[in-house]
Amino acid sequence: RKLLEMARTKTLVQHARTAKLAHPHAKVTLVAPNIAEAIARLPKIERSAAHELVNNTLTQLVVFEGVGCRQEATSLEAATSLCRTTRAIAEEPYHKEATVAERHKESSKGGSRFLAVNPFGQMLAQVPSMSEDRANAIAREYPSVHLLMKKFNDQSVPLKQRKLLLQDLTSGGGVRPRRLGPKLSEKLYDIFCSRDPATTISRLVATDDK
Repeated sequence: RKLLEMARTKTLVQHARTAKLAHPHAKVTLVAPNIAEAIARLPKIERSAAHELVNNTLTQLVVFEGVGCRQEATSLEAATSLCRTTRAIAEEPYHKEATVAERHKESSKGGSRFLAVNPFGQMLAQVPSMSEDRANAIAREYPSVHLLMKKFNDQSVPLKQRKLLLQDLTSGGGVRPRRLGPKLSEKLYDIFCSRDPATTISRLVATDDK
């Protein structure tokens, strides 16, 4: 119920933004136990609105804030997940962190570390089936959500053409770079532009965009 209240007051998104600002190079993930159970305990007349509120909030966190979300059935499962993650981080070999200047130098060469200095690229990389090369290709052409949304919502361009905006971008480099293709372009259009939370969620988890 605490999560539902934070979703209603927008404080959940605010906390996520604060965490990302405090730890700009870390992967911020929300672990939320008992959501379905909490909604089921509400009066029947409130359940549909609560379910939509949670879906909209989690979609915003994943798509627009670049925050990972894990829903666990029980508090015990949530605690177990956190323990495993903490242990994996603690046991990971130490690697010296690159300086900001080094990261920018790598990004100018077209390497995958471009994502380290491009928040929009990091956000795109959270979409299932989105490789670093694909995220790089999109983020280099449209370095921010605002620029991409401006193109997606340009009413002077036919809808079909807007949906295929990204299909001819190429990733991978080399002798035979690969096009992103129409399926991925349409999927991202639906994720960013759909007003139906169910459509956004279904497109987020779909993996048939190759």
